[in-house]
Amino acid sequence: MWEAQESGRRSAADPGWTPGCKGSFPWQAKMVSRHNLTTGATLINEQWLLTTANNLFLNHSENATAKDIAPTLTLYVGKKQLVEIEKVVLHPNYSQVDIGLIKLKQKVPVNERVMPICLPSKDYAEVGRVGYVSGWGEMPILNLLTI
Repeated sequence: MWEAQESGRRSAADPGWTPGCKGSFPWQAKMVSRHNLTTGATLINEQWLLTTANNLFLNHSENATAKDIAPTLTLYVGKKQLVEIEKVVLHPNYSQVDIGLIKLKQKVPVNERVMPICLPSKDYAEVGRVGYVSGWGEMPILNLLTI
């Protein structure tokens, strides 16, 4: 089980922090798959990232294995830091549970631009609390969600 970390906590109280500016989400990695499709992954510790199985399967057949997928990905963390992938792990029931893990060959150095995401406690969500979503892509804002 993963332990929550305090080190990745960012807030509007931090000087110069603005949602959406470069470095706002130091746990967000850029993943480029075959044919230059860009998706995201989240650094959950110094050597593992979490993403969707769907992101990992972009431009692969449904028969592709994790070993087929890993060499076709390029992964960046922080300020264009290219990191090497050791392996990809898919949830055993990934067609129903859209989760995949990426293990890096080496741990990434943690600094202000690269740090694991903080995992909230189960009691973290409360009415009126602001949350942020990060990643790549474009989507019209339909409405704001509240907890």
